[in-house]
Amino acid sequence: MACKMNIKKLLMLVGIIILVVLLVTGGLRVRESFLSSDNEVSTKEELYGKIPKDGVALVKFYAPWCGHCKNMAPDWEKLSSKYDNVKVNGKTVRILSVDCDANKGLGKEFGIKGFPTIKAVSASGIKEYAGQRTVNAWETFIKSL
Repeated sequence: MACKMNIKKLLMLVGIIILVVLLVTGGLRVRESFLSSDNEVSTKEELYGKIPKDGVALVKFYAPWCGHCKNMAPDWEKLSSKYDNVKVNGKTVRILSVDCDANKGLGKEFGIKGFPTIKAVSASGIKEYAGQRTVNAWETFIKSL
């Protein structure tokens, strides 16, 4: 009986260790979803529909499996909290995201070749962002639009 109890405790301990390792390494993350569904877009029409007439959207094209995308996600969320639906230089800014695994056609329409790719999209055109992946760098870019 004592042997059975020790095996049960050992199996429970091993299970807890595996769970902790998966949580720490992100192995249990099913999908990168750091923004509300209001910020996720899946069609070109939906994307342009979320940009006000006087506005601009900073759009992150990402893949859930991409390490760089996962690493920048917390900063993207901070940017969204600070700038989504806020006027900057007279333009309403939207912070949007496109999961290119789930929406391959939309990634193709925007010429996405690698992840993450960030583009400023407005009625007047599209401008690719090529700077650092930090909140401060994105703020500077937004203010330059």
